[in-house]
Amino acid sequence: LAPALVVTSRIRRLKIRIFALAKELDLDSKLLIEYCAKCGVQAKNVLASISPEERDQVVAFIRQQPRGGGA
Repeated sequence: LAPALVVTSRIRRLKIRIFALAKELDLDSKLLIEYCAKCGVQAKNVLASISPEERDQVVAFIRQQPRGGGA
């Protein structure tokens, strides 16, 4: 594999903190925690970490929500 692909692959496996994902998605952290709960991902506070697979699950769930709709 090319060096960039190896690094990307390693980064992809790292857990991500809720506050960092909220910032990435331009969402309030508390709203993101609510979304996590609704799609079955356990995240109790903004410092909680979720796996890349859980991140994908949450992002997919959020994209299915109607625009402008709250949690």
